[in-house]
Amino acid sequence: MRRLPFVFVLLLALTTGCLNSSNTPPSIDDAFPSPSAIETVPYSTLEFSISASDAEDDVTYRWYVDDNLEGAGATFSYQFDREGTHVVRGVADDGTESVASIWEVGVTIDHDAIRETVASVRSLDFTKDIPFKEITREELTQNVNEDFERRADEIRLTQRILHAFNVWDGSDLLLTLKSFYAGEAWGYYDSNEDAYYYVADADTPAVVKMVTMAHELTHALQDLHYGIPTLYEGASGDDEALAIECLIEGDATYVEERYIETLGIEERAALYRYYASQELPDYDPFISSIVLYPYSYGTRFVKSLVTDGGIGYLTEVYGELPESTEQILHPEAYLADEGPVPLDITYDTTLEKMDEDTLGEGMLRLFLNQHVPMAQARTAAEGWGGDVYAYYGSEEDYVLVYVSAWDTRHDAIEFFDTYSAAVEAWGGDYRELDRGENTLRATNDGRLVEMEISASKVTLVIRPDNVLYGQPPAGN
Repeated sequence: MRRLPFVFVLLLALTTGCLNSSNTPPSIDDAFPSPSAIETVPYSTLEFSISASDAEDDVTYRWYVDDNLEGAGATFSYQFDREGTHVVRGVADDGTESVASIWEVGVTIDHDAIRETVASVRSLDFTKDIPFKEITREELTQNVNEDFERRADEIRLTQRILHAFNVWDGSDLLLTLKSFYAGEAWGYYDSNEDAYYYVADADTPAVVKMVTMAHELTHALQDLHYGIPTLYEGASGDDEALAIECLIEGDATYVEERYIETLGIEERAALYRYYASQELPDYDPFISSIVLYPYSYGTRFVKSLVTDGGIGYLTEVYGELPESTEQILHPEAYLADEGPVPLDITYDTTLEKMDEDTLGEGMLRLFLNQHVPMAQARTAAEGWGGDVYAYYGSEEDYVLVYVSAWDTRHDAIEFFDTYSAAVEAWGGDYRELDRGENTLRATNDGRLVEMEISASKVTLVIRPDNVLYGQPPAGN
């Protein structure tokens, strides 16, 4: 018989010893709470503990949440910041074998608590139950797209008007709006169904959803007490409709901010960390400024009124709605019931009138700010007293007429001078064809611009620089 090498005999002996050795795994003596299904709300601290014995070895402890190592030691505390079902494992290990106690933790946002806080802050009661309906991000995107498609013709006309004013580059406005709203929203209140829809997203901190719920539940209160769709019925134009939207969104944002103040330190810290971690989407800054306008300026308007009259005063405001963004920007104008001057446009042309509406001080600021600094745009738009525009023709052959009234002739001259500077800054080959004390005729970036001051009114006509139509407009 061939003799085995010494090293092989040694290895065989060691292996045989391992196979024949026995180890008693740890035994869990106690676990707290008793391993079972647990229900909790986000940011509530849960305490866990286990103790185990092992006759042969020392025992160490590890804690896993959803298979991620989160702690060590016999005790463990954890705050869940995301909705859903989570698995907590407390592992006792003797270095060779391990045993575990397992808990399933269901984390659900307390809708009733948010509803109660919103009702308390707003001093209004929920007169009916508002159901919460969970949807996916894909479903929300589909809903947003369908809503915009129903208004596709209106949006395409708006695109042409913005392009004529030279504040939009002519790219697809419908696509831009779809992308903006679908990417930003976490939920929305549907006034047709009296229901709140929210995105089911396990990766988003619960506090982000909670804050969105507070905002949207304020819209539910507004709808129950004032009827959101009916608020817009009396609006005479886009500027008044925007002023009403500023009230609605400013109200909801005000309540949202008060709700955030009621949150705990951990919740607010999680919210701010989330905001700080988000990369700013590459949205067109002009569209962003328009979309966010009701939230920023509306909140300032509401805060001003609440500071003077208390939260209950808002109910009176919903009965006497703001008439213009001038009143939003200058609450004293709202309190003084200083409404816009009604204006008409007459213009002799064979082109079909496609739209006639108001611009308002708020949008005029943003339009000017596309080409001059905001401080200059703000100063030029102050003193606005009313306006109207009309758009005639097609995308290629058009005439855009804009008539504005000003509080004083000085205000009219200030706007005239600032708009002249904006035209010069349009970025094309600026050519001044004629300039008088009260008139300007110039071309830039493919547009012919004619402007005239008459008393405290300014009339502006914009059209392609390769065509001439009709006669100078008369603003009445």
